Amino acid sequence: METYKILILEDDFEAVSKIMAELFLLEGHFAPYDFDITVLSTYESVEKLINPQDKEAYDVILLDRDCKLCGSFHILDIEKFGPEKIISISSTPNWNNKAMTRGVTRVVPKSFSDLDGFAKRLSREIKYLLKTKNLEKSKNLVSFLEGSSLDYKGRHIEQIFEMADDELETTHDYIQLLVIRTRM
Repeated sequence: METYKILILEDDFEAVSKIMAELFLLEGHFAPYDFDITVLSTYESVEKLINPQDKEAYDVILLDRDCKLCGSFHILDIEKFGPEKIISISSTPNWNNKAMTRGVTRVVPKSFSDLDGFAKRLSREIKYLLKTKNLEKSKNLVSFLEGSSLDYKGRHIEQIFEMADDELETTHDYIQLLVIRTRM
């Protein structure tokens, strides 16, 4: 089962609950993918647990600015993880603008007076971001099947076709690439 990994850097648990409710509804649109969601409420957790991770660790990052322990979620290594996968969600325009100076282009301002509306707008932005990611994956898959690009392990399709039977039996990571399934 494949997953989309979503990191939520938000310290307001009411906002988190609204976001989670929308993600629950959104997840069904991406079947057979599941959502794997991580929520952190302190900058120390970002420093210790997130920044050391690989740049591909998350598909979407929701970035508030202020957090518990009087710190800032802007400690996140935005440049390493990629500003294109980050959505700034601060209620303070200045903090969203600061995220934009670091390359973040997606902003959904949090409105404490309308958290339901905020969560719905955020859900639409996440849906768009993930659909764009799906489109890129589809283009890569078509290129691979045409023989003009490599798979995620650096192999040409011909290399897979040339595998010996015993190698095919012990290596299963090629099946998802060669067996295209469609929704009924």
